[in-house]
Amino acid sequence: MNNTVSYVYFISDVSYRDPNSGIVTGAMKIGKANDILARLPDLQTGNPNPLKLMHYTECKSADHIVTGK
Repeated sequence: MNNTVSYVYFISDVSYRDPNSGIVTGAMKIGKANDILARLPDLQTGNPNPLKLMHYTECKSADHIVTGK
């Protein structure tokens, strides 16, 4: 059984902010990683817009789930 701590993260691709309304448009990446700061440059490589870590929360790795036993 693996009790590795992982993180669920929310990374935003802030591609446009409307100057009148302040509404931000762009994509939101939700994912899981053991090291978010190491993951961010990998995601940035494939995206022309700056990425920003918006939020993260600690979770147990899915590796701890055992089925059929």
